[in-house]
Amino acid sequence: MDHEAGDLCDDPVALGRHLDLRHHMIPLVSQASCTYKPFEAAELTGPLIKAARALLRMRAEELAADAMLGLATIKRAERATGRIPLTASNADRILHALIARGLEFLPENGGGVGVRLAKPN
Repeated sequence: MDHEAGDLCDDPVALGRHLDLRHHMIPLVSQASCTYKPFEAAELTGPLIKAARALLRMRAEELAADAMLGLATIKRAERATGRIPLTASNADRILHALIARGLEFLPENGGGVGVRLAKPN
């Protein structure tokens, strides 16, 4: 099956097949050319914020304090089913507060946004 370079970035199995030199295949794309966009605060959703807090066993009051926002702002953001109804600055504060607690946010990249615990340094 032929793949365009962008398709291989979205399909790790196909990328692995094309990069496997043991079978004398010529790589069509290098892993370095697969660039993924970083997670942006605009991608936050209410369920994602709740999931992030659950991973950290963090109360909404703690997130409000860490982000230097009011509790009502956090609760309004978490009630949203789609994109959160906050200013870009407030969304950024929430994102950075959760990252500072040890989370890593995963951008859409075709597989859906997500959150996970970051690897300890």
